[in-house]
Amino acid sequence: MKEKCQKIMEKFYAADKNQLLSPSVSFHLFCCKECRARVRLLTKAEKLAAIELSQKVDVDSEEVTKIVKNAMEKQKDFIKVSFRSWGISGFFVLVFCIFLSLLSNDSAPMVQFSGSIFSGLCISAYIMTFIGANLDIFVKKTGKFNGANLISM
Repeated sequence: MKEKCQKIMEKFYAADKNQLLSPSVSFHLFCCKECRARVRLLTKAEKLAAIELSQKVDVDSEEVTKIVKNAMEKQKDFIKVSFRSWGISGFFVLVFCIFLSLLSNDSAPMVQFSGSIFSGLCISAYIMTFIGANLDIFVKKTGKFNGANLISM
């Protein structure tokens, strides 16, 4: 692991749950496939472990070992995360908006206004979908810690 990646992951580990990550960490996770895959793997492993802990399973049991092995096998799927499809679709949304503005350029002001509003809505929907699908890049999103679960064990 590169030194920069290691520093970024240390900052990620230091962040509290549901805390916004610093812009430098978010930007690095956005650009670095390997770190992004690690974050997604950690999030998935934590969710799997939380399910098992809610069922009051012995920590040293074979089931927990299976969960960790399962998460490690799934790491291969997370490494394949790519923003190429997002970039291509974003390019087409942008071309569509430009094309729409050129078509409505010589028309009535109300048509131009409607085209601008529609273009803005298209771009906003694209951005919201992108952020929603990749929320783990922008926020260290894991389940909230509930100490009552530990006491009841």
